[in-house]
Amino acid sequence: MAEEQKSPQEQETLLWVDEKGKIIEPVFADYFLSLHPMKCFHDKLFTVDGIIDDESGLKSEIYGLIRRYVTSSVARKIDMLLQVIKLSCLSDPPEIQTDRIHVANGTYFTDGRFFPEKEYCMNRLPVAYDPDAPKPVLASIRERTAL
Repeated sequence: MAEEQKSPQEQETLLWVDEKGKIIEPVFADYFLSLHPMKCFHDKLFTVDGIIDDESGLKSEIYGLIRRYVTSSVARKIDMLLQVIKLSCLSDPPEIQTDRIHVANGTYFTDGRFFPEKEYCMNRLPVAYDPDAPKPVLASIRERTAL
């Protein structure tokens, strides 16, 4: 009898499930982080787009991956796996860089340069830099107070 062909995702799953059908937690965490690169600073997960405030989307995806292998205490297992993921990507927080502003579409440097590449930071602004936007006109204090 010919052996059944497995999809690439099923083949990847075989790496984090042992022969008894139990999840190998560190291998699962590595697999999950290969799909979703993240770092953990101060017990909070970050992507290059910024902090993940709501982990429910991650929990939902973890559930989708493990539901065939965990039959009881599923919510507890999801929380445990999320903690293993955090441990796997634990990192020192990035240093504060005063020469740049992290924005939604890249990094603006205070010398006027802009790069679309993103790096991990703890203070990305949810606004996009537009190099073609008109420059703001700042009113003097006298103009603002004279009504």
